[in-house]
Amino acid sequence: MQNRNHAIPQTLAVLALSVGLFAAAPADARTVDDCALAWAQAARSYLTQNRTKGPEDQVFRTACQLEGTDKDKARIEAILVGVKSLMKVDKNGCRRFLESYVEAKESDKICDAAGGNDDETTRRLLKDNVPPRKSKK
Repeated sequence: MQNRNHAIPQTLAVLALSVGLFAAAPADARTVDDCALAWAQAARSYLTQNRTKGPEDQVFRTACQLEGTDKDKARIEAILVGVKSLMKVDKNGCRRFLESYVEAKESDKICDAAGGNDDETTRRLLKDNVPPRKSKK
């Protein structure tokens, strides 16, 4: 009986340590598929016309694969994919996506560059006009 009473505090200590280690895991880590779904849903939500023609989740996968190594670069690439996809169906949706979701300046210039398939200019405009991502606290 006496050994069982000592086992309870030891079990509780192991359980507390396990919970502590689990809680220390990165809370903002997400899969490539979850990332792609989130960006695609965000972009589609800004469509003002052709609401069934928005970007599919898989077009964001390449950008989301960067998220594990460089979140800022991944964000710019995902925004680039979003504006290019939106410009194919809805320029106004592109502008609204940039202004409201991304909080970018110069949305018209960015959308025009994306519509002209000029990825380098669009990427440069995004880097210059998109505020830094908000860090999670």
